[in-house]
Amino acid sequence: MSRHIFPPSDAGTDDLSPLYHDDTTCEQRWGDIVQKIEADLANNVDQDERCIVRRGGTAAVVTTPNHYFTVTSAPGTALHYKHVDRVAGSAYKMKFSEWIQYQKRNTASDAAQTKKYFERSVRILNSLVLKIIVTVVNSGKAEMVVAVHPNIITTENIMIHQSMEEGDAAHFIQTEHEESSRLDDDDSVSIKYRAMTALGIVAYELLMRGIGPPMLSFLPSTVTAQEGSTHPLLSVDEYSRNAESEVDARSRMKRSRASDQQGRIANAMIEAGVPYPLCRFVIDLLGGECSDGLLFRSDNAFQSFSDILADLRQMVGNPEAFIHLSVKDRWRLTFGEKLHGRDVERKMIKDAAARVTGATSNDALFEALALLLPQNKQQIVMCHGKPGSGKSRLVMEARKDLENQGWLFLSCKFERLIHAEPLSIMASAFDEFLEKRLEESRCLNIRTHLKQLKMDDISILIKHVPSLIKYLDDPPPILDDFEANKVQIHQLFYQLLEALSLSGQPIAFFVDDLQWADAASLELFIALSEARESGLPCVDSKQKSKIMLIGSYRDNEFDDDHQLAKTIQQLKSSNSVEVTDISVCGFDRDTLSQIVSESLCLPLRRTNSLSEIILQKTDGIVIHMIEFIERLTIDRILTHSFVKGWEWDSEAIEGCPISESVAEMFTFKLKMLPPDVLRALKICTLFGIHMEKRIIDYVHDFDEHENVDIHAGLEVALKMGLVEIASTTNSFKFAHDIIAQVTVMVVKARAEF
Repeated sequence: MSRHIFPPSDAGTDDLSPLYHDDTTCEQRWGDIVQKIEADLANNVDQDERCIVRRGGTAAVVTTPNHYFTVTSAPGTALHYKHVDRVAGSAYKMKFSEWIQYQKRNTASDAAQTKKYFERSVRILNSLVLKIIVTVVNSGKAEMVVAVHPNIITTENIMIHQSMEEGDAAHFIQTEHEESSRLDDDDSVSIKYRAMTALGIVAYELLMRGIGPPMLSFLPSTVTAQEGSTHPLLSVDEYSRNAESEVDARSRMKRSRASDQQGRIANAMIEAGVPYPLCRFVIDLLGGECSDGLLFRSDNAFQSFSDILADLRQMVGNPEAFIHLSVKDRWRLTFGEKLHGRDVERKMIKDAAARVTGATSNDALFEALALLLPQNKQQIVMCHGKPGSGKSRLVMEARKDLENQGWLFLSCKFERLIHAEPLSIMASAFDEFLEKRLEESRCLNIRTHLKQLKMDDISILIKHVPSLIKYLDDPPPILDDFEANKVQIHQLFYQLLEALSLSGQPIAFFVDDLQWADAASLELFIALSEARESGLPCVDSKQKSKIMLIGSYRDNEFDDDHQLAKTIQQLKSSNSVEVTDISVCGFDRDTLSQIVSESLCLPLRRTNSLSEIILQKTDGIVIHMIEFIERLTIDRILTHSFVKGWEWDSEAIEGCPISESVAEMFTFKLKMLPPDVLRALKICTLFGIHMEKRIIDYVHDFDEHENVDIHAGLEVALKMGLVEIASTTNSFKFAHDIIAQVTVMVVKARAEF
């Protein structure tokens, strides 16, 4: 429906010349006209429909639940209003240029709103790409093809709307083109790159917000429009025709000028306040194959719409990193807290935990019947892999899942440098837990259990777990000369483990680096896993114990004759134990690319080549990868620009020597430390992987000459990522036990300690 209404004046109906020369009269008469139009539209709306009238200077909009009536004109000219279908559920619907001008007014002096505008623009571009392409299956392989003719991908043919379902989105007003039937006949590659260029022009105009030169100004012999003025927006073919009129004289644009043209566009966008990642996105859209002779060629131009969608999705998912580059310490390498590429392994741990609790089904009847079945096997999870592959990190992430489900989690870690007394490391897990501030009901449960024990049994437990003393009103003396048999000790530790639980609360006991465990500890690990079969008495015979043991070890540091190898074989051959074997390998290329992309705040397509080189150099081992990348920054092969972000020299990286081990990489890093810092770290290794602050305070001036400042040394090591503050915040710990090991080696080699 299209109707025309002309002002009730003495002007002719076809006369579009100004009707009023006096501003006051014009404003009054114009207001009267708009009111009459509003009334006319309102009278045409059904009584059961809601009519909303919005005024905006020279326009009135009347909306009903299903349609938009728009009235547009300029003061003193003819008025037009028409019936337009609206998108179902839309909060608003505007033409592309109108939406930009409206947003420009709202974001003119508000940095937060400007930041939000760019995020909304990315979502709009993402929705537009989804309108341009369709996924087809060709020979069993899915691929994206262009379904919209490039000539209709123009700003004049785009409407922007917002809905509850999609948020900010866009669609094409005209979806068919007179040449659309030729899409299948045309070269698909040419169509693809023409569509990318057209999308790049749209993205440029959207992100520039009418600030700075229009895209027309970058074409040959095109006069730059004055800022803020309106200008016609051409199709890709029209851009090409304008450009090629001068191509003959220049024998097409030379690549030597591409960098200059590319820089002009990027500079214009940066001057307009567009974040650099969005500038780079537009440059790569405009620099495709069909742009040779039109604008420029980009070495990093998009090759597929799947890459375009991947870029946009990263921007939508993490705008701080991929749009604004405003993540914390973005000029330093940060690898974040997210666990990448371990979904399968993490699920294996969760499934084993589900078998412990019996929560293997959502069917209540099935779970009730499961209680009548024979008791399940004892669940043990064994994680193994090379040093630095992420075994401990995997279990610590699984810990979060378990604790969210109400599990109790105990852990301990064996160390190469510390030759502790037998069972002391295993007992430290209990000691650390009991030192915490526990709820009264749990404390009462522990006290009740201790009262049921004999005095000799209590003495044995106190000897291994000193923290139990605070749960006793009258603690017995510790019998140093008393030697308990292994069965008695295993029974006491098993009962204590059960006593920590409340009302059948499941418990996970994690033992890290089992390859360094003493024989007595390995025997206790087996005893706890076979407690049901061996008949060790429970604290509560009516309550089914729910215990899961988790172990981790380096599978390249012992042979078949090692005590741990025999322990693992015994567990796997036991009829009462079910072992979940998890091999933690290096990351594949896709996972490594994701890590590098998020760490460098660069899109995946930009980091794929770098990730490929890193994979070849490090075998995807996490800690090896991190140290390799950090070494690249030290050697200035990987550098950071405040505007452009991270840049690198691929040929130089390929020429970097490959370290034989992670230890070798840390050796290189530690050798660069000042002697005082290295000596401070050496002193810390005397206390193991963890160093309590109170101990450091006590020994910081152990020598009368005060040559070593341990606190200053730790501060330097903390900044370099060699040590980190433990979760308790009362102690430091080496970021990895390899660092402590290499520290001793380096100091000995220097013979300075």
